[in-house]
Amino acid sequence: MKDKTLETLEFDKIVKRLSEMAASDAGRKRCLQVRPSSRLEEVERMQQETDECIKALVKKGSPPLGGITNLGRVFKRVEAGGVLDSEQLLSVADLLRCAAGMKEYMKAPRGGLEEGFGTLRAAVESLVPHPAVEKEIARCIEGPGQIADDASPTLRNIRRQMFLVNEEIRAKLNSMVASAGFQKYLQDAIVTTRGDRYVVPVKQEYRGSVPGIVHDQSSTGATLFIEPMAVVELNNRLRELTAKEKLEIERILSTLTLLVSDVLDDIRADMEILTELDVMFARGKLGLEMEATRPLYNTSGYINLKKARHPLIDPKAVVPISVRLGRDFDVLVITGPNTGGKTVTLKTVGLMVLMAQAGLQVPCQEGTELAVY
Repeated sequence: MKDKTLETLEFDKIVKRLSEMAASDAGRKRCLQVRPSSRLEEVERMQQETDECIKALVKKGSPPLGGITNLGRVFKRVEAGGVLDSEQLLSVADLLRCAAGMKEYMKAPRGGLEEGFGTLRAAVESLVPHPAVEKEIARCIEGPGQIADDASPTLRNIRRQMFLVNEEIRAKLNSMVASAGFQKYLQDAIVTTRGDRYVVPVKQEYRGSVPGIVHDQSSTGATLFIEPMAVVELNNRLRELTAKEKLEIERILSTLTLLVSDVLDDIRADMEILTELDVMFARGKLGLEMEATRPLYNTSGYINLKKARHPLIDPKAVVPISVRLGRDFDVLVITGPNTGGKTVTLKTVGLMVLMAQAGLQVPCQEGTELAVY
């Protein structure tokens, strides 16, 4: 089908509205790629999906599909033998949590899977959530760039030591800056840092009175940021612990990446299924918003629109039209004055056909019939 035809009939505006109904970024992008199908079997399948989604939305509310992310970069990185960062691992956990949520969403009140939703049931049954992997990621990672203290006993121990060394450094420096005799050397009675080292701001003229290592100076040169000798060893110890912490975090991320690698094929399949489910439910939400109905299909090429409403016209202002063509007669002449609605009528017929062939229900009265063109 030509893009010019889709644009003229404003199908692009319909898919934009459809994308706004999706719960995830991945679903929104997929919605924008929706195009009408010219195969009756596929159209009927999509209509069945939309119909089931509408029933599920009415009965159960919105499904938990907000955690779907395109994990293409994650797959490439794992397949190349790389280590995933915390944000990528959290995206994997979100997707696995979403898969588990959809399993729960489709459960019947007394257990098992919800009956009467054949297409949805088949899709959800294909999901493999891997709760152990999802829970391990959630246990180890508190947020982007935030590895939990309890991710490993080694990390917890390193951070406890870092805390104690930090406290000791700050106690020593605070004691120094609080001293009346020492304060005369300082530009300000504060403790600050330069390059992960604790320092104090010393006046240039007292450089020789404060033994230590100069790490920086102010733009005017009047202030030197000096690491007093009393805390050099402690700062060195803190740097060593920081390096150990980094190595342990890399080990934890590597271990979590290995868990993801073991189930990568399932995660890839889950992502595809969940994205498709998001598109299906977006179609359902749009159908509910438009108060649309599922059209009947025939293979004889005729149409029978009953009180069709152009979906891009304000519902309070739109005038429903009924149009039939192809059964009792093959030619229909539409006549009338300018601004009388001729073009809107033509566009309404064309847009109803396009929407229905894209799996969308149409804003018409029950009993509307269409054919696949």
